[in-house]
Amino acid sequence: ICDRIGLRWRDILIWKSDGIMINAAVMGVFAPVRYVLLSDALLATMSPRQIEAVFGHEAGHVRHRHIQHFLVFAVVGWLVVAGLMEGLAQATAGSRASGGLSSAAIQGIGLAATVLFWGIGFGWVSRRFERQADLFGARCVTPAESECDRPCSVHLGPRSAPTEDGRVCATAAAIFASALQRVAILNGIPAEERSWRHSSIGSRIRFLISLAGDPARATQFERLIRRIKTTLVAAGFLGGTFFVYYWTVVAYRAV
Repeated sequence: ICDRIGLRWRDILIWKSDGIMINAAVMGVFAPVRYVLLSDALLATMSPRQIEAVFGHEAGHVRHRHIQHFLVFAVVGWLVVAGLMEGLAQATAGSRASGGLSSAAIQGIGLAATVLFWGIGFGWVSRRFERQADLFGARCVTPAESECDRPCSVHLGPRSAPTEDGRVCATAAAIFASALQRVAILNGIPAEERSWRHSSIGSRIRFLISLAGDPARATQFERLIRRIKTTLVAAGFLGGTFFVYYWTVVAYRAV
């Protein structure tokens, strides 16, 4: 799979957990320090195709640069909160003696803004990145046409790579869904249990199956992810530029 998707790595390791951990992971932002981990229980309890699907999900985080975009999100969050606190401090600087906001109040507002930004914003972005990784994992286990046993827009439509137009093989989606269900059962996770970062496993399965049945929706979802990433990068660049300008020009002149 790594060779097929162009994922470079330093080593592939068995994650020894005495049969407790049923999971896979990719560690390391850069290839020279990137390790692929497959837990012992995962290898012992799941089929080869299910293992490929779980690994494909983890590989999707790397190929779509989710970690890098999370770092950008953190920078943007810091800039937003710092800008808010600095704006409040400047706006109330001359009125504190007459009942304006105190430093403690400004810090409290900054803390509340941080909790809201991460609690709402990060969770929303993370859940969509997880679904993109699910989509990538499904595409990693796309079977040959002779092995596809479901009504499928990939193998029954015009011949082209499924990633070119957003199409997802129905059989591949079913394989990935079975892997998610297996992970939920073996880890004792209720299928509809909500998760701040990942959504419920049940909702992830339904979403992936819906993408396999509606190529237009899959394409629309990919566009949404591109807009999220573009917005994050643009916000980070503009916010960083303004931050440098403010503290090197505006604040300097004020001093």
